[in-house]
Amino acid sequence: MNISLTPAGVDMDLIELSDCLPEDLDRAVLLGRVWRTAPIDGPALIAVRGGEVVDISAHGPTMTDLLDRDDLLDIAVQAPGEKLGNVRDWLAQSLETDSGERLLAPVDLAAVKACGVTFAVSLLERVIEEQAGGDPAKAAEVRTQLHELIGEDLSQIVPGSEAAMELKKALIERNAWSQYLEVGIGPDAEVFSKCQPMAAVGFGAEVGLHPSSAWNNPEPEIVLAVDSTGRTRGATLGNDVNLRDLEGRSALLLSKAKDNNGSASLGPFIRLFDEHFDIDDVRAARVRLVIEGADDGFRLDDASDMREISRDPLDLVSQAHGSHHQYPDGFVLYLGTMFSPTLDRDGEGQGFTHHIGDRVTIATPTLGALVNRVNRSDAIPPWTFGARRLFEHLARGRQTASPSLDNAFNQESSMPEITGQQFIGGTRVAAGQDTLASKSAEDNTPYKQDFFEATPEEVSAAAEAAHDAFDTFATTDPETRAAFLEACADEIEALGETVIREAMRETALPEKRLTGEVGRTTGQLRLFAKVLRRGDYLGVRIDTATDAAPDLRQMQQALGPVAVFGASNFPFAFSVAGGDTASAFAAGCPVVVKAHPGHMVTSEMVGNAIEAAVKKSGMPAGTFNMIFGGMVGAQLVQEPAIKAVGFTGSKTGGRALFDLASQREEPIPVYAEMSSVNPMFMLPEAIAARGNELAEGLAGSVCLGAGQFCTGPGVIIGVKSPAMTAFIETLGEALKNKPGQVMLNHGLLDNYQHGVERLKGLNGVREVVASSAASNQAAARLFMADKSVLFDDAQPLMEEVFGPSTVVVELDSADELEAAARAINGQLTATVTGDDAEIARHQPLVTALSRRAGRVLFNGFPTGVAVNDAMVHGGPYPATTDFHSTSVGTLAINRYLRAVCFQNAPAAVLPKALADGNPLGIRRLVNGDMTTAGL
Repeated sequence: MNISLTPAGVDMDLIELSDCLPEDLDRAVLLGRVWRTAPIDGPALIAVRGGEVVDISAHGPTMTDLLDRDDLLDIAVQAPGEKLGNVRDWLAQSLETDSGERLLAPVDLAAVKACGVTFAVSLLERVIEEQAGGDPAKAAEVRTQLHELIGEDLSQIVPGSEAAMELKKALIERNAWSQYLEVGIGPDAEVFSKCQPMAAVGFGAEVGLHPSSAWNNPEPEIVLAVDSTGRTRGATLGNDVNLRDLEGRSALLLSKAKDNNGSASLGPFIRLFDEHFDIDDVRAARVRLVIEGADDGFRLDDASDMREISRDPLDLVSQAHGSHHQYPDGFVLYLGTMFSPTLDRDGEGQGFTHHIGDRVTIATPTLGALVNRVNRSDAIPPWTFGARRLFEHLARGRQTASPSLDNAFNQESSMPEITGQQFIGGTRVAAGQDTLASKSAEDNTPYKQDFFEATPEEVSAAAEAAHDAFDTFATTDPETRAAFLEACADEIEALGETVIREAMRETALPEKRLTGEVGRTTGQLRLFAKVLRRGDYLGVRIDTATDAAPDLRQMQQALGPVAVFGASNFPFAFSVAGGDTASAFAAGCPVVVKAHPGHMVTSEMVGNAIEAAVKKSGMPAGTFNMIFGGMVGAQLVQEPAIKAVGFTGSKTGGRALFDLASQREEPIPVYAEMSSVNPMFMLPEAIAARGNELAEGLAGSVCLGAGQFCTGPGVIIGVKSPAMTAFIETLGEALKNKPGQVMLNHGLLDNYQHGVERLKGLNGVREVVASSAASNQAAARLFMADKSVLFDDAQPLMEEVFGPSTVVVELDSADELEAAARAINGQLTATVTGDDAEIARHQPLVTALSRRAGRVLFNGFPTGVAVNDAMVHGGPYPATTDFHSTSVGTLAINRYLRAVCFQNAPAAVLPKALADGNPLGIRRLVNGDMTTAGL
């Protein structure tokens, strides 16, 4: 790049403005910020396209929001916006004024971080500053002594390496070790906060020196733009203004040396990473620095070569961001410089220092040039526009006629477009050609956007993304995960009526039911947050060492990535953000959700909400993944990275997944909640006393939600009597009067009809009642079955009919109730209806049912499932594939945990839950006694 710089004292508007832009401007994707005076006085987000500045504020209220978007490149390249004129005119205007319309630093809410001593040359200069005590007159002498002692080239020393440690040892012996050498060649980089968010100045603005500083310099650097999840999205140029005298006097003066009014400049634009520009271009960049004196004709022309950096740029990013430190608003990271000016300016041996009025140009061909003038920090325009002013500005914009700013303010609550793409590792992808349609449950009309079926490669990528996130996510502390779960709940609630309306279209479920289900879903997420803070899920048991036994400490830890299969009948509570996902997240397990094809739009909307929570909470990108497709489940279960499966659905589907998981080289648990007819045992005295009331209530339970509940009462068992006959007649009349209902989708309606026909075809079974219904609706149905069908070894009545139907079986006497209980197989629920005294006389019935059901109810109806600590939603096969577990309630977390024991472990490696001092403050079983005290 040939920067056309003017002689000292010449006005800056003679700079060749083209040299301030990337040399390949036609293909560079550039984002920035400008100050606009109309229609409202304040900042706006812009893209540069074909040499034109385009206001794209409608697509994100802040640069932080834009950088977080998965479709960032599309927004920058083609999103509609208002044209604001030629970019060269904006550059020229910015060089002329610090007020009015001008370029701003291209970041807003992002934290501004910087790395120090990442180059060998600058490392030595920092040591010189320190040993010179901030006195420039001593610098030359110290520099000579240091070069004689350790040489001039440390560039071959790999930080943290054995060679670096040997050098450290030698320098300590010679009393020449330095704090700067520690961060320069030691394992940990120096990463510090350069200035407050929104305090950096942009292209053309004045940079500031503290008025007390007499020895200072610019630091030309490349600066990476990193989003809230830790993704590096692009790069810009920066000047990390440095006060050598202040920092040299004491490292404790670093903040005073680094953070002053105008002490950081950034710009002119962020260039986004794409196929033409990426991190390798950063690694290979040569950053040129030109300083021109306005009062003495001084000129310095030098460069910093990124190929000589001692730490890789992405390593520096990882040292700044991770499970140890999150940045919910993203951050920019100055990468450091190899340039430390030593050319004498004011006196021999004193090296370089700025004069007021110096012009500083920092340039590299791929990013353009950043140009600033130098002044005192108390003489440049004061910093007054911070985060509070930004929020005020956006609020004012909402009240104006400006659609750009109004949309920008509302972007946070607006719904992202439905794309039909997979969620994989924090990005949206769709490489396949096969598509699925989300159809209206009412009339089968397809949604405007097709959904792309995940390819085998995408299924594997989703599993691997979860695997990559596991170690980081699993080791987050309970409070961090609790806050993440609460953020998920907040984001889902923020979807508001929009997601309710979409779920109504896809499932035909009523608004009131869906609204309640959203509340159940968010309440479940917040309940698991309480579990995490409570700590009992960790199951800590400690037996301290004795003369005869070692020190043993046991706890539960996360199992690994979980495959979650969304259910059709609960598009919220048993789907993308349902109990399987909530309990897996609570355990510390990333998930790969296989979205249910019956509500894919709803699934994507909820997926967007979870993804937003992942980013805002600083969780690793692969914490949440979701794939679409009708045939992808089998592969997902067999992916080596998947360590457990959560499933709610049919016996056929659940058993198929169970078999696949069992056949793996490494078998994994499948927690499938599958088939249940939820028998109700109606005791004679209860039928006689309140048969009509029970019949009316039962009809409501059978038809609730079109019978699409896994806990629907499918078999009713009573004892022949006149009261039982009256009960059946009342039940039949109540069902006959129930209107037909649209089921969740046409496939389920077909399955219901097939189930009805199967019952009709059984010997000893007859249809008693069928309500009227349209062709696209399910009719309520009542069947009667001989008791021989119930006692048939083939158990034909134990096959679930998913829909609004039930079968009544009459026994000859109450003596057969226990035998009837023993004739049923594994169930989610079993109900006994009677008063306390009558139930007590049938204790063997209760015992038999407790062996066969996960939940035994007394009176009431089984269709309600509370979400709390005591609930069990499980049962022996075929209700589930694992009778030890529950999929509802706080014990659901145990499915995705495993026990680990530490024997004679050093204190330094023990998890906090097992530490002597009990820093989590949880209840622990210590030497046989429950306590919260430390050891």
